[in-house]
Amino acid sequence: MKCQTAVVYERTVDDRTLTLGNLRVLVDRAMAMYDTETGSSWNQATGIAIAGHFTGTQLNAIPAATTSLGAWLSSYPNSGVLAPTAKFTRSQRIRIWDPSEADRMLLLVRAGDAARAYPLTRFPESGLLLDVLGGEPIAILFGRQPKVLAVYSRRVGDDVIELDARPVTEDIELLERGGRRRWSAVSGRSRPLRSARPLRVLSSVPIERIGFEHNFAEVEVYGGPLPPLAERRSGTNATVPSPVMPAAPLDEDEQRGGAPGIPSPSAPPSTPAPPPSGGDATGGCR
Repeated sequence: MKCQTAVVYERTVDDRTLTLGNLRVLVDRAMAMYDTETGSSWNQATGIAIAGHFTGTQLNAIPAATTSLGAWLSSYPNSGVLAPTAKFTRSQRIRIWDPSEADRMLLLVRAGDAARAYPLTRFPESGLLLDVLGGEPIAILFGRQPKVLAVYSRRVGDDVIELDARPVTEDIELLERGGRRRWSAVSGRSRPLRSARPLRVLSSVPIERIGFEHNFAEVEVYGGPLPPLAERRSGTNATVPSPVMPAAPLDEDEQRGGAPGIPSPSAPPSTPAPPPSGGDATGGCR
């Protein structure tokens, strides 16, 4: 999450299951990926192929929540966890929950064909924001302690509900206002389990402002246009513009992702499709 963009995609395109790797370049201030099957290049933030065989094709985003490992395991204690190799165990600062970086982060939310971006600085103190997007009543949670970032529909059966939030051990409960139903913010499941229908999770992408402005300039911003960013002192995470450089193939550890028992995908093509010019050469977004 060096680029601070967390998104989950379905890897099947035209009945082909793709194996994706990191091209180690930024294009439009977003990480570029490639697939080993065709060498096409993909924009990680949008899921759109930007060069190669699949140019113009978009991967289907899978709704998911962003949270801490402890909060996740509180809801799914039997989960398997992908173990990183040693080279990826170094600490990375996650700006989503860094108060000093809040003015640089947004949450892009989609409901059907509608989209809206929510600046983290515009969330209430409770972290719970209720809105309507494309006719869909939604609840957006930016929980700080414990750390939970999730978006749910507020339709439960035939009801449209209002919600409040309260922190509990390693989770945040979403409470029906004026009612008795409650749900886990991490999983969307009712508490007690099966006492009510689960909440339906919606697609959302946490993204840095600079990446948002390069890739989603047409998307409406909640609360109106963003103010200019304050100048930062040198030594921050700013990138220096330079031409896109050819990507080096991933080594075996990077392809495997460090997961024991999972075979390495086929080797990446020797000449992956170069992404469009105008990006930034970088050490990669990992």
